[in-house]
Amino acid sequence: MMKPIVMTVAALGWLMIVPSWATTLPDDLKWQTNLDEPLFASPDAQFGGTFRTYIASFPQTFRVVGPDSNGAFRGWLVDYQPALVAKHPNTEAWLPNLATHWALADDHKTVYFRLNPAAKWSDGKPVT
Repeated sequence: MMKPIVMTVAALGWLMIVPSWATTLPDDLKWQTNLDEPLFASPDAQFGGTFRTYIASFPQTFRVVGPDSNGAFRGWLVDYQPALVAKHPNTEAWLPNLATHWALADDHKTVYFRLNPAAKWSDGKPVT
């Protein structure tokens, strides 16, 4: 009986400590943008705007795993989620997407991202 209580208290203590780590960034981060990568779109293309599309029928489920999850709608759920960065189709370098900058920590396991301050969800709320 005592072990679950100790584990719960330890987990709650850990949760109180973790946010303090998340608010402090290392001073020596080298932020990257890769904005010097070559443009792969037509120079005559109009930037910005709204993309609208449709689906032919209502999906059986919104699941991405499990029964009936492998329908045609699964691609919409998985592929159209906003990504922090995207790969350049020609050079395969990382490009900004939802994140404007990224930095790799010295441990080569941790990546830090700066979100685009103009990024908003469809309801107008900022992406955080």
